[in-house]
Amino acid sequence: FFFNTELKLIWSQVVIPKSIRECYRNNATFDSPLPLNLRIIVDIIQKMEKHSTTDMRIMSSSILHRFKFDGIEYQKNVQATDSILPFSGTGMQRTKHRLIEELVPGNLDALPMHVLSQAERCILHQAISNTIVRPDNEDKYKPCGQFIQTEKLTGKIVLTSTWNCPRQQGVILTPYGTVAPGSVIGAIAASLQHQNVAVNHLVAPQMIHKPSMWYQTLINSPVKLDNVWLTTIAGELAEMVVYQGPLLGNNMTLGATGFWQNTMQPTIYYLTSSYENFDATRSELIGGIDGMIIASYLQTWIQDFYSLRLSQILEMYYSYEGVTFNTNVKACDRAQTFLYAVPKTILNEQTYAIAQMLGYRNSIAYISPEALQRMVDVAIEKFYAYAENHLFPELPCQQQTDRPRIEALIVLDGAWSIDYTIDFLAVLVQDLDVSIYGSKMGIIHGTSGEWLLNVTDSPSLVFQALNNFTNSSWPTQLNYTQVLKTVSTHLNETWEYNRKHHTIGNLGQVVILLTPLGYMSNNDKQFVITLLRQIKNNHPVPRALRPAKFSNLNSSKTLTPQFEDYIKLSGYNELALIDHYKCTKASPCPNIYLSIQNVTSLYKCAEMDCKTPDQVRFIIRTSPQNSRYDNSAGKNVMLVSLNILVLFILHAFM
Repeated sequence: FFFNTELKLIWSQVVIPKSIRECYRNNATFDSPLPLNLRIIVDIIQKMEKHSTTDMRIMSSSILHRFKFDGIEYQKNVQATDSILPFSGTGMQRTKHRLIEELVPGNLDALPMHVLSQAERCILHQAISNTIVRPDNEDKYKPCGQFIQTEKLTGKIVLTSTWNCPRQQGVILTPYGTVAPGSVIGAIAASLQHQNVAVNHLVAPQMIHKPSMWYQTLINSPVKLDNVWLTTIAGELAEMVVYQGPLLGNNMTLGATGFWQNTMQPTIYYLTSSYENFDATRSELIGGIDGMIIASYLQTWIQDFYSLRLSQILEMYYSYEGVTFNTNVKACDRAQTFLYAVPKTILNEQTYAIAQMLGYRNSIAYISPEALQRMVDVAIEKFYAYAENHLFPELPCQQQTDRPRIEALIVLDGAWSIDYTIDFLAVLVQDLDVSIYGSKMGIIHGTSGEWLLNVTDSPSLVFQALNNFTNSSWPTQLNYTQVLKTVSTHLNETWEYNRKHHTIGNLGQVVILLTPLGYMSNNDKQFVITLLRQIKNNHPVPRALRPAKFSNLNSSKTLTPQFEDYIKLSGYNELALIDHYKCTKASPCPNIYLSIQNVTSLYKCAEMDCKTPDQVRFIIRTSPQNSRYDNSAGKNVMLVSLNILVLFILHAFM
């Protein structure tokens, strides 16, 4: 009976869960289907938040249980079939992950999986699941590249070959370095379901019948294990103690770093190290520190604003502005909050407690309590020395330039190679801030005029479309006529949709021609000029506020044409009114600048359209009646009413 139970336990611990098996079928590899960067991960989380009523506690813990599975290894001697996967959770990282699953409860069925594509589900799994993928024919005498202790955030690392480079899974690229997001999300989930459990309560019942020296030590241990520390920095150091300590003693190593194969489309992270051990890598340590910093403030933030979302935490922390409630809490300033969030005494205690559990479950040798404590002391000293000298390079907290909010229609003529074009568009996605709170993007085939990518605000959908580019479908020339017909049809449909829904504002629509070899005949020029005039006549300016006709207003008294958006109090937004009103001068009418002052934020903007809690909503409406101005700071709303002839504002500058 015990033997059968133990076999079932071992099998359940290493088999790939059903929820992520789709990521390992059909000759799947560890290659990423989408870029492993913060923008993509936040976009995926926002989609789930938009289609779910769960709070951040359920969202974060469910993501861990649905997508995270550490220690996946490829079994090269296993023949893959429809019913056999050559992957298993046999890596060292799996032991700690099993502890996390026990101490951070979650429901993997609580997430709206139908809103995510397979590529999005698999990239989220890969981004938060820690694994070291070693090369098949690893040559221990030829280390990969030059050993560096700090991550190189600018420039390039050029290697003649990466064949001997280990790869690290479970990391993403952020504006402030490579981090392990599983540690960050794990810390958030743990802090919202905080547990501090005596280690002798974590002894597996089915193992009591076979007591060991580890068991005897553990059952008498007075220490308690904190689930927040387990998911973050103490868990990383405990792995180093248990897996390296018995072999290396005081020569344990940590902080292995590496480089991305392409920072524009980061999909593979190579590790460079002169050592063979990859416990507590640099990105894992950074992720653990970030997780501890966020967890130390999170309960206070939740008390002030219960509707805080996981995606908001990630976006705010890895931004120049920082977290709304504590603007000094941000990734580029993590060195200043590190000592507050990671006190040395508690780190030592928790590393020891976690090391006891890891040793009990998966140690290569028994370590006495005294020897284990000595190894923990060595690990802690090494960590603080590494942190002081190498972990926090000078990260300039430079204010980012304002990014335009536009609807960009990209036209390709095929003159550039597919790889070069994809890299260029990857940068454009970043610079235009393609997201639900930023710009939109669509891609048009320069020869046929067909859509290669329908207009979207999802960066993950953009890259899924880019991955489908093939030489057979690549444009061969630019056909201006077909392209402009497509553009004209799209603009007409967009404006008609806005008219029917009484919407008077939209993103500025811009056509970007990536056509270095573009050419057209004289006949084509005449036709194109005619089309351009039609487009200009129908759609005079981008991001237009187009007042509805009075007949529309009279026939629909319950719907008022309006433009609604959200903005920070220190923010800036630019709108344009098309000239349906008459100017008395021959020259164009001067710009009118609207300044709204004395508006405060309650930091409680809970709508999905709010990027951050401190935003306020403004509404611009057109009305044939007398204009009025209403400022309701208590409701976080700025309301400005317009009509075609008169604009009543607080401050106007001509």
